[in-house]
Amino acid sequence: MTVGFGLAAASTAAVAGLGVAALHGFPARLSPDVQDMSSLEEMWKWECPQHVKLDGLPPRSYCVFGASWSDAKTKAVLWGDSHADHWAPIIQPVAERAGIAVLLYRECPPSSRRAS
Repeated sequence: MTVGFGLAAASTAAVAGLGVAALHGFPARLSPDVQDMSSLEEMWKWECPQHVKLDGLPPRSYCVFGASWSDAKTKAVLWGDSHADHWAPIIQPVAERAGIAVLLYRECPPSSRRAS
């Protein structure tokens, strides 16, 4: 009897897993603008919508997306390297809807530095 229940549970999990795989992970749960980012080709086409220069940071232009940096009440930093670049176009529509301006700080992540 225990073996029967085990086989039934394993079969149910296998069928559910095959269903999720066949539907490509239920893409309908994501908005169309985010669904496009499942393609690496589309993701790499993303261009930063605005650039700002900020006091206290090295004197260069930084990418900002979401809400306008000068008008946003809430501001955030997405700090990283190419991994941050991958997340930026996915986060952008969410930040826009929430009225959040996000600074993309493309430097080495803070955890990669060793203490001397």
